[in-house]
Amino acid sequence: MPVANPYFIKIELFWPDLTRPGPNEIARVQAYDFNGATVTWEGQSGFDPNTGGWQPVFMQNIPAFYPPREHPNLQFKVESTQEQVVHTTQVFQSIPSGSTVKIIIGESDEAGRREEEASRFPAPSLERAAGRSAPVRSKPST
Repeated sequence: MPVANPYFIKIELFWPDLTRPGPNEIARVQAYDFNGATVTWEGQSGFDPNTGGWQPVFMQNIPAFYPPREHPNLQFKVESTQEQVVHTTQVFQSIPSGSTVKIIIGESDEAGRREEEASRFPAPSLERAAGRSAPVRSKPST
């Protein structure tokens, strides 16, 4: 079966209080493919000013995993504007194109396939998104 082209992963990025980090806090989210002892940079996500969220990561090095694998084993690193890694995800095995990776910086990360996203990744409440009733943001130490 041919590999998806373009091959992309959607990024949902949040602070522990479920607010979205902005471009003055987080610089990028880098994606790396793990194949045994070989680690290959695959792409990066940046802030999307039109949505206030993060752009998808488009795989830049598909030949690093295909063939023989149809899906990469991806790990994501969240980098601050001070060029510090503030969160490193688990390695998501055989993650399909179009999946969403939800990262709560310093706390957790998970990936969902397209058909699972609606139930696994509910949108933050409007009160939290508007900043009401949200706890004070605590950024992880670097």
